[in-house]
Amino acid sequence: MFISTMFTKEDYAMRPQPETSPRNSDRAVTAMLGETRRDKEIMNVVLEKQARIQFSYIARSAVHNPYDEEVRQYTSIENGDKDSYLRSIREAYTGELGTLSDDPIRNERNMAIVNITLACRAAMRAGINPEVAYSLSDAEIQYCEVLTDVRELNRYRSLCELLFLNLVHEKKERERMKNAPVPRKGSPELTVESCKEYIACHLHEKILIRDIAKELFVNADYLSDIFHKKTGTTITQYIRQHKVQLISNMLTYSDYSYLEIATYFGYSSQSHLGSVFRKETGMTLQQYRAKYHVREFRK
Repeated sequence: MFISTMFTKEDYAMRPQPETSPRNSDRAVTAMLGETRRDKEIMNVVLEKQARIQFSYIARSAVHNPYDEEVRQYTSIENGDKDSYLRSIREAYTGELGTLSDDPIRNERNMAIVNITLACRAAMRAGINPEVAYSLSDAEIQYCEVLTDVRELNRYRSLCELLFLNLVHEKKERERMKNAPVPRKGSPELTVESCKEYIACHLHEKILIRDIAKELFVNADYLSDIFHKKTGTTITQYIRQHKVQLISNMLTYSDYSYLEIATYFGYSSQSHLGSVFRKETGMTLQQYRAKYHVREFRK
């Protein structure tokens, strides 16, 4: 499992930021970009290499994969459309992917980095918070260096794109639900779905049934009753299960302390969180992290 939309811009503000970007810190250097002798030598080498690559494709009567296929693929991510995305990556075409390195593993890693970068940009065009998108991109690219199998890396590229697509899809679903009118006396099904949507948007807070009922313009007892009838579980159980699922992600894929996690999800103390977590999973926070923490993810 991966963490998706559970963090906010403020959460990612904890990432250390350089005081100035190294790309533009020296104005004198950037002002002469492309004009120095060394710059021109490098550009000439690259252009010569491009000519050799292009000639090799002509000699083999080969072409790169079609651009319109790439456009369909990343438009699907931008739209949060999984069905369209899966169709695009299953398309058969006569072209071939470029070679970014003579080493097969390095080539697949480089291809993954390209795909991740394009998917990240597509997600941001769809309105995903840049800090969320960049952080996911950083994590995905770092994990490329852990994988050592060509076929696994090939599949990993699509998994990375799918994570960005899911971010967009979830954002669009939240917007759709937010913009949908919630009638004071809506159907039980609509009320239950609206309740779930409210919970999903407030998992990092202490959620009270009376607050949900007030938001949905219904009686708290009525809400609890229809939720249990339609889902087979209580609202409190539903909230606990979904919080524990996200907490499990944080224990697996982050180094946040138990107290930080407890505070983020609105628990009164670390011990309170530990009690809830153990009741739901049968494991303590320490036991779960020791068993599932992805240590190699940070290599």
